[in-house]
Order: sequence, then C-alpha cells, then structure tokens
Amino acid sequence: MTEVLYRKWRPKQFSDIVGQPHVVKTLSRAVNSERLSHAYLFCGPRGTGKTSTARILAKSINCELKDSCKPTGPCNICLSIDKGAALDLIEIDAASNRGIDDIRDLREKARYAPNEASHKVYIIDEAHMLTDQAFNALLKTLEEPPDKVIFILATTESHKIPPTILSRCQRYDFARITTDVICNRLDEICKVEEFNVEIDALTLIAKLSNGALRDAINILEQSVVSDDPPISESKVRNLLDIGDDTIYIELVKYLLEKNISKALESVNMATNSGTDLRYVHMGLIKYLRAILLIKSNIKLHSDFSEGVYRQIELIAQNCEIDSILSCLKILTDPDLKTDSSNPLSIELAVVEIGIQSRNHNSQTIKTHAPKSMDKVVPQQGQNIQEKKEKGTSVKVIKDESIELEPAIKVDEINAPKNEDSSPLNTDQNDEKLENGWQDILESLRYTKGQKFNLKALLVTCTTRKLENDSIILGFSHPSHRERMEHELTIPESRKTLSDAFTKIMNKQYELAVEKDNVSLRENKTNGELQSPLIRAAQSMGAQVIGQSDKRDLDN
Repeated sequence: MTEVLYRKWRPKQFSDIVGQPHVVKTLSRAVNSERLSHAYLFCGPRGTGKTSTARILAKSINCELKDSCKPTGPCNICLSIDKGAALDLIEIDAASNRGIDDIRDLREKARYAPNEASHKVYIIDEAHMLTDQAFNALLKTLEEPPDKVIFILATTESHKIPPTILSRCQRYDFARITTDVICNRLDEICKVEEFNVEIDALTLIAKLSNGALRDAINILEQSVVSDDPPISESKVRNLLDIGDDTIYIELVKYLLEKNISKALESVNMATNSGTDLRYVHMGLIKYLRAILLIKSNIKLHSDFSEGVYRQIELIAQNCEIDSILSCLKILTDPDLKTDSSNPLSIELAVVEIGIQSRNHNSQTIKTHAPKSMDKVVPQQGQNIQEKKEKGTSVKVIKDESIELEPAIKVDEINAPKNEDSSPLNTDQNDEKLENGWQDILESLRYTKGQKFNLKALLVTCTTRKLENDSIILGFSHPSHRERMEHELTIPESRKTLSDAFTKIMNKQYELAVEKDNVSLRENKTNGELQSPLIRAAQSMGAQVIGQSDKRDLDN
C-alpha cells in the first residue's frame, strides 16, 4: 500500500519547513551554538508543522554527522528517527495518556541515560490535554531536569497550559501558513508526483486549508483520485460541495440591500443544488469581512481574483458600514456556527437581518416624532386641568411620514390616575409586554442540546397583544406561524416559552398564535388609536372624533 501524501512529504530537515522562518532560524542557531534549552513549547494551529519541527530538532541535536544542522544522513540516529524506531525519541499523545500515572512513568524513565543518542528527547503532543495533577507531576521534572533530557511540548491551545509550565519552557509560536506559500508547496508536490492540477485549483485548495499545509495536501490527494486529469477549480468545488463565488456575492448583495425575499431564494437554491451550507455560512462572513475592509480603504487584491474583487468593491461603494456590521454580528453568533448546516438556521439569520434593519429605520423615524406633539399634547405653560374641564376634542391626524410611538409615557403627564380602571391596567400590561420584549428574547438564547432556536423564531413575531389571560402572537409569514404552532404542541418548548413570559410579566399567561391575517393598514390604524399619546389625551377628557390623512388636510 502506498504511503499517504502528507506523510510522504513530511519535512525531514529544517530547510523543508515552510512558512515558519522565525522558528527555523532560531532553532538552527541554537543547535549550531549548542545553546539548547531543556524544555520547549511549540504552539499554533493544526497542520503548521509543530510535531515535524520537534522531530527535526531531535535529529539535529543527536545527528552523528552534523552539517550546519541539516541531518541528511546516512546517520543511523537520523534513519531510526525517520523510521520511528529510535529508542531515545519518545512521543507521547497527551490526549490518551493524560493521567498522573503516565507522567510518573515518564519521570521514572527520564532518569536513565540515553541508549544510543547524545540526548533523550520527549515529545508530548496535545500537551494541553494533561490533567492538573499530571501537570503538577511534570512541573517537578521541569524544575530539576535530568541531564541529557529534552522535553518538547506541542499544543494548539497554549492558554490551557499552566503558567508554571509556561515559565519553564522556551516558547515558539507557529503561524498559519500564507496562501501563496501553500500554493507554491502544492505546485512543487504536483511536479514531482506528476499530477495535472490547474493553478486555480491549487489556489482554491490553499484558501480552503485555512493556513494548514497538512489539510491542503490531504485535499490535493483527494482531488487527484476523485476525477480524471486535469483537475480544475470547478472539479474541486464539486468534490467539496462548495458552490460558485457568485452564490456568495449575490447573497451578500441581497443582505446589504435588505432584499430578504431574494436572499431566502438564494439560500434555497444553494440548498437544492447540494451546496454545503457550512461553506455558505463561512463564505458570507468572508465576503462581508472583505467588504468591510475595502470600505475602510484596505486593499485585498491577493485574496480574490480580479473579477471577484471588482464585484465586491462595487458592493462596498453602495452600502453603509452599519449594515455590514449588523450582518456580521448576526452571522458570527456562536449558536449559528454550531448549526450552520441546517437550512432553517441560515434562513432565520437572514430574516433576523431584515427585521433588525426595519427596527433600525423605525428608531430613526422616532427621533422626529416630538415635532408632532403639538397636535395632541397641550403647549408648554398651559394648564392641563383647564383643558380637561373644557372637554377639548382631539382630532387624530394621520401622518404617514411620522410613526406615533410612546414618545411621552402616560405617567409622565401630571394627570389623575384611576387605579381601578381595568382598561388602563390592560394598557399597562400591553406596555409592560412591549418594554420587556427584548428581555424575553434574551432569555430564550439557544443552549446546547436544544432542538430548535426559539429566540430566532420569536424574533419573527410581528404583533403581540393581551386578551384576558392569553398572549396572542402574530406572524406575517405562514411558515413562521406554523412553526410556532408546532413548538407550542411540544411540552418542553411550551414550558420554556411560558417561563420566559412569566418572568417578565410576573403572571402566567396562555400562549396562542393569531389565526386571522389582519391587513397592514388595519394594524396601523389600531396601533395609532392604542398609542399611549392618544390614551394620555383621553385621560384628560379628550375624545377621538375621527381620522384623516395629513395630505387631505393640506389640500
């Protein structure tokens, strides 16, 4: 059986290591000058060469034929290390040997002198997986290391290593390898192995590897055996179910334009075509980030082809940074990341972006609402009690450019309150429900193990009202209404929702979904009549005698 490609092309000497020049230079000088530490810590992302560098360092230290620390053989020590048969190179997987007994065994064996090499080298891979007790046992050995023994700890999560261990190791941070370096390495492999792979395909593979050369070599080998040569970019995309760049560009454009129907249609097309939605999610974040950087006058030509760059540059010119930020905040939510393969999760995120934009626009309009107060509220300095005694009638003026919202609350106006009035109590509960709506949504954040994100569904609720001891939830889209009806039939979901509302309202209400489709105009009219501003005027004796458009009055 042939050897897998990433093992065959594993670096054998320092000159073979790519993308880590700072590490190679420092370790080479340390070996040449024989100024070696007793403990090293190699940390960085997976596939960047930590374990390979540790083996090369072990070979360089013990090589019998040193030549500027390039262990090229035919030294017996180097050959035995390459074959995995060296007695003085001990590799330990801390993920499966993480207990205190394993470290005690290591301490006992470390006291013995090397068998055939000049130094005994211990490589502890995934060192962050060791238990606290194991770290404590290892600490004593690092404080007083045996002679001719070197420890090399490799980890992808250095923040989990105790500070007492960190302070006794020389630390080397391995960076993600750049796309150009990975692409050049893949091209070199293709020439030697006689693979017919187009340069565009190699560039795509390098980008997909996310800075990990080992991942890139694995994708290359998978691509070569999956189809007949030449291997093109489109074949790699089909193999990995990535989809074309136009999918991401169109979807980003629709999101920034707040064209939710078109955005949902694009997600549906990607799902039907078999595109992996995890790549759709990552692609959206990638292109939105690029647009954000371009909007900030940062050039990214090396990350995209010339045609794609021109398209995203045009999108950046026609959008606002606020829109980009709102999209990124929703799409980078950790809950969405864990469930991005589910079409509904992506669709709900798209709808949430649209709703957030609508709420932002509504908030902007509200800042102009005080200009219309003189049409309903008495002018400053007038006696409110006199207005009440005269029984002034108030004519509601319907202004489509101004949204009547609770700019002034009832309790802010110095008027008598009727504590026993049940309609007023109902109004107060309505207001309490609206004011506590965001708190209700926050209490329904997605938790691990939960089958459905109730918060994301409740965000699509367009109306909510109190009727007796029930809270009626209204949805504009039939699919959202049907989904909520289904969730209310599940005892766990119903209890979760009920508890969230009870916590804010201080009273238990029955939850129901509004069945009838009320027209938008009717909802707006009823909303104006129920406005706290109108109710405040009515509490002072005013009466609503009719409604009319502002345009009719102007004519």
